[in-house]
Parts: sequence; structure tokens; C-alpha cells
Amino acid sequence: MGAEYTHIFSPTLLNNFHFGYANQVIYEGQGQLATTNLPVTQFGLQNVSPDAFAQAIPEIGISGFEVTGPQEWQPTGTTNINTQFSDMVTVTRGHHILKLGTDIRRITYQDFGWATQNGTLDFNGQYTGNAMADFLLGIPNYAHLAQKGGGDYPYTLEWAEVAGFVQDDWKISRELTLNLGLRWELVQNPRETDNQYDNWDMATQTMLYAGKTMPDRIYPAQKDNFGPRLGLAYSPTWLHKTVFRGGFAIMDGQQRLWEAALFHFQPRYVNEMFLYNDVPTPSFTSSTLFPAPITSCCAGVDLTQDTVYTLNPRKTSKYYEWNFNIQRELPHNFLLQVGYVGTAGRKLPVRYNADQATPFDPANPTTVLSREPYPLIGYIGGNAFNSYSNFNALEIKLERRFAHGFSITGVYDWQKDLEVATQDEDSVFDINHQNWNYGPYYVAQHAVINYIYELPFGPGKALLGNSHGVLGHLVGGWQFDGITSLASGNFLTATSDYNNGVGGRAGNYADVVPGQNPNSGPHSVAHWFNTAAFAEVPYTRYGDAGQGTIVGPGSVNFDLSFFKNIKFTESKSLQFRWEMFNAFNHVNLGNPTTDVSAGNFGVIGYANAARIMQFGLKLYF
Repeated sequence: MGAEYTHIFSPTLLNNFHFGYANQVIYEGQGQLATTNLPVTQFGLQNVSPDAFAQAIPEIGISGFEVTGPQEWQPTGTTNINTQFSDMVTVTRGHHILKLGTDIRRITYQDFGWATQNGTLDFNGQYTGNAMADFLLGIPNYAHLAQKGGGDYPYTLEWAEVAGFVQDDWKISRELTLNLGLRWELVQNPRETDNQYDNWDMATQTMLYAGKTMPDRIYPAQKDNFGPRLGLAYSPTWLHKTVFRGGFAIMDGQQRLWEAALFHFQPRYVNEMFLYNDVPTPSFTSSTLFPAPITSCCAGVDLTQDTVYTLNPRKTSKYYEWNFNIQRELPHNFLLQVGYVGTAGRKLPVRYNADQATPFDPANPTTVLSREPYPLIGYIGGNAFNSYSNFNALEIKLERRFAHGFSITGVYDWQKDLEVATQDEDSVFDINHQNWNYGPYYVAQHAVINYIYELPFGPGKALLGNSHGVLGHLVGGWQFDGITSLASGNFLTATSDYNNGVGGRAGNYADVVPGQNPNSGPHSVAHWFNTAAFAEVPYTRYGDAGQGTIVGPGSVNFDLSFFKNIKFTESKSLQFRWEMFNAFNHVNLGNPTTDVSAGNFGVIGYANAARIMQFGLKLYF
């Protein structure tokens, strides 16, 4: 809900006050799937105690087969409460329109616990050469579980955000307008309302507790978040019907709440275990999982199978954004805009393995734990703020404003989006070599065309314009609308189920086969890309395939609709609607399997929705 009050003091001075309150409740995942503790009674796991509403079988993944069981970190739900006060003063002086304002928000985020309560077991065949055989023997390559320790799964975070800004819209002349602005923001780091929050100190290798041995917000808020804005619009008299526009801004990034929650999901409150089995001799089996929960921490406590998290001093993420475009009015009500947009992300949040083992040596096979710098800790999840991204795009827009019963707008983007795209909850392969995860993301080209056409029949139209009565109602009032979307394929990555050999949660790439082009494949459903361009890694190490080297299937879609409007009086009318989604029933293939360990590597197993039609009547009165 919201309320707004605007007071006009004079023609050149006004104030606008706004209050807003939002309370959003979200539930994600399945309902209760079982009435007993199936992981213990049917699968032989130990120390698994899901809440009643979350009871189900474990999630089981066998390479080459579909995953069974509920998704990891499901079910979950949140309540988000946002209270906002904002005020803006507008002053007009000569060629200047000056705006000054502030924005204050208090946010509460209640989560009843995104947790893998029933456990996860993955089998990739790294022991017998056959994933199903590993499953039957009960030797997983990976296991995951979140246990209640000295706390509970639910937690509540709260923080405040304060911002102030000033902006001057300066009309220098009839040809040139400048927009100058500066914004300052202060965003508190979240605190857990019951102080069930802790942080692993890398220097002392001990746990620090909120409100006791560390501040309740771990680190103070960053106070130097200044973001300048600059914009211009230039319409020269020597080039009529043309406008040049450009801008630059520094924007602050938002918090990633699931990362703030990590500091509740570690001993002593909740014990989360991400266990990677050793090769060639397994260090655990299904029958030995899982250890007893930890209820106090950490002196004298065995943490070799548990996860702890460490937060580096928080830095506010920065996005440097710039754009330039030329807009030209063309004959017959057309408007053409050609522009360039660029964004550079810096100080972006990134997660990494802070206890990464030295690479595995197949000539001298040793356990991951023995090669880690801190072998008494199962996994140390690091959270830093030094990642990056880059985005550059050409944007073309052609628009015909509605006139004579017809309008059309077409937008085309040709973009290059490069990101540190990570596997498994945003953990990079190596914090000091983030370029290993850096590559293209999303799609390279995308176009959308939307159009409206009132058929030129019936009263007042070019054809049969003098028709009246029944004939006028039959031939008049027809309208045709549509949206056409075209896109190139997504950039995809060849992955591997094989352990990376250094621990952690970063997943793995496949290996590249020299001399092979991954996108030279037959582009068929059974063989979309050149699978010979990739190979399974020969032993537990990182593959070298890189990010985004495969291009998936593109898409073509027409959503069309016909409308018939029958007007009875000035205020009453009836509308008949015939709507078609994917009107031409074009087969838009899904993405192929890109897991080199899977039996269906390179195969497309699904397509997007076929044609859907719907009819409707709507009465306006």
C-alpha cells in the first residue's frame, strides 16, 4: 500500500512526499511428500531429521538419468517487509529545474529456511566406470545435507537503506539540455534479529559470534557510495528532426540475500555439509553418511565434514553505465533510433573455496583433505567483492506511431555480455583466476516486433466506409495485433560430473579436444553440436573447456490475435478475441544436454510450447 502528498508552495516550488509499505509472502517448492523420515528408514542414511512439512526422499542424481527427489534447498518461503519514506523538492529557476530528495527504507526479510533437509546424493561412475553401478554399491561422489545444530532453519534479517540525491535539468539553449546529478547511498549490512549469525575468522581460524565477539552486522556500512549522473540531449538547428542523446552514471549494486543467509547456515546454528568423495578409495559411502549434528562450536569439535563461511570486508558493487544514441524522425510517422549501450560491473560479489586443495597428482594420489591448507575444516566458503562483468550492445529501434489504423515497433539488439558465470551457487574455480569462469552469457542477437492494424473495412474506413446497420457491424471493428520475437541461441558451457580434485562446490568443465569446432555439429535434435570437441577430464582436475563455447538453438515466435469490436452505445461494447501463441506452431527447441558425463550429451530432450489458441468475449459497460 502507499500514500502520496504533493504540496505546491508556488509555481516554482513544490514538494512531493511518498509513503509505501509492502508485505510479500512467497512459498517455493513442493508440499509434504512423505509422513515419515524416508532418508533414514528407506535409504539407510544417518542423522537426517527433516521438518514434517519437508519430509521426502533424498535428491538422487545418477549420471545419464533424470534426477529424482525434491530439488536442493526446497521447499522454502519468505516474508519480505519493506517500509519506505521518500521526499522530493522541485525548484524551478530560469533555465534550471532543480530536484533534491531523500529515500529511507527499512527492510525485514524472514526466511523459514532454504535448506536441503533430506540430503542429496550424486553418483557419476568414478569408482566402477558406471554411474548406476556406483549407485547400487552406495558410493556417491558427492553428498549434501543441512542439519539443525544449536539453532533452527528459519532466520530473520533486517537492515536500513538511506539515500539522498540532487539533480539539475539545465536547458542551456533550445538545442542543448544537460542533466546533472549526484546520488549518495548508505546500505546497512544485514543483522540476524536473534544474533544467530557468525563468521569464520581466517586469521585466527576461529568462529566469531554476532553481538559477542564481533559486531552484529559483521562489518560497518560503506559510507562513500557517491554516484554521479550525466545526461545530454542535443537537437541541432542545422539538422532538423534529429536528436543526439548520451549519458553516464555510476550505480550501486544490490545485496544478495542468500549470501547474507550463509552466516546463519554454519555451526553452531545449522550444519551444512558439501562432501566430495576421494578417488580412487572413497572416504564415505551411503551407509556412513551423515555425522552427528554440531550443537556448539568450535573448540574440540570435529569440523572435517562441515562447512563454515568467511566474509571479506564488504564493498558496494559498482556498475559504470554509459550510452549514446541518435534519433531521427523519418517520413510517414516513422522514428529511427540507433544507439550504443555499455556497462562495466566492478567489485561484484563472488564466492570461492577459501580452503582450496593443491591440484591432484595421479602419480601420487592423496585425499583432498590432505592437500588442503586447513585440513581440519571440511569446507571454507569465502565471500569476496572483486568480481567483474562487461556488457556492450548495439540497439536499433524503428517505430511508426499509431496513425490511420496502423502502428509498428521493432527493436533489435546485438550484444556481447561477458560475466564471471559460475557453477553451483556462484563459486568460482579459483578466486585468483576468475578468468577461468569468464565468458559470454545470454544470447548475442535478439529482435522483437510488435504491431497493431485496424482493418480498413466498415463505417468511417477506406473500404465500405458508408456501410451501416447489420453490414456495418459485420465488416467493421476488426483489429489484428501481433508480437514477433526472434533470438539467436544461448551461450552454453560443456560441463563434467567428474570431481575437480581440489574440493569445494565449483563444479567442473569438460576438456577441449584440439582442432575441433564445437559449433560445427549437424544441429539436429539427436546431435546439436559437435560432441567430439569435448572429452571427459582424465582424472580429478579442472577441465579447460571454458565458459559459453557452445551456441544453443535459436527461437522464432509469432503471437497473433484478432479482435472484433461491436459498439452498441457510447459506453457499451462487446469484444470478441481470438489469440494464438506460437501461431505458426514453429518448433523452438530447448537447449541440449551439455554434461559430457551424461549419456545424452549433445541431445535435445524437449521443445518449448506448441501453438496455443484461446477465444474470449469481453463486455464493456
